[in-house]
Amino acid sequence: MERAQEPRVQPDAGAGAGRAGAAGRARGLRLFGVLRRRPLLPGSPGDAAALVQIAHRDITALLRPEPFVLPAVTGDAVAEHHRIVERAMRRSAILPAPFGVVFRDAATVAAFLAAEYLRLDEGLDYVEGHWELRLDLRFRHSTEARGAGGAPSVDLGVFADNVYVELGYAARAAVRFEAGPDTILSAAFLVERRRWREFLEHVHHLEGECPEVVAGTSGPWPPYDFVRMTPRAAGE
Repeated sequence: MERAQEPRVQPDAGAGAGRAGAAGRARGLRLFGVLRRRPLLPGSPGDAAALVQIAHRDITALLRPEPFVLPAVTGDAVAEHHRIVERAMRRSAILPAPFGVVFRDAATVAAFLAAEYLRLDEGLDYVEGHWELRLDLRFRHSTEARGAGGAPSVDLGVFADNVYVELGYAARAAVRFEAGPDTILSAAFLVERRRWREFLEHVHHLEGECPEVVAGTSGPWPPYDFVRMTPRAAGE
């Protein structure tokens, strides 16, 4: 069994001295994601404290010093979490962590990286060079769009299946979700970064083939729906 390496903690280059002092007094480390070892992201005025990285071999955990407690789930806190993850994805492939994962200390983070290295390395290889795009195909509520007699001109279920399959061929991976009211398809696609605009053009081309539907897209996002990272959090 490989011996765990001594954790290397690097302060965010953009952080001020006052923040560094506050970070040093914090006990825990909140995880935002795991990425390939790269230079740290510039500091952001919205960050409550400096981001740090703890490296193991060629991967690194992106963290922030915080008290070793489960953070309160608020809209602002979750939005900030996503903002930091999305900022990181612009620089590197990232396996995003769910909101609220807090490690006790740097040694615990290093042990996690060492124990899960093969899975994390494989996951980063899988998402490298790709972003997530999401799609919702909704029924267009209008008599004109429904066709004669107010009935759809095509079988919308079959159309949704065909769209999902065709877009799946243009993506590295796809996942389909349960469709909500007035939605015939809800899905996410792992798309090559350099081709994400081309992918969206393909979506709108398919949308034009069926006047009964309208396509809603969002992204690019980190690969939230293609990653399942569940390290133990504070209090577990």
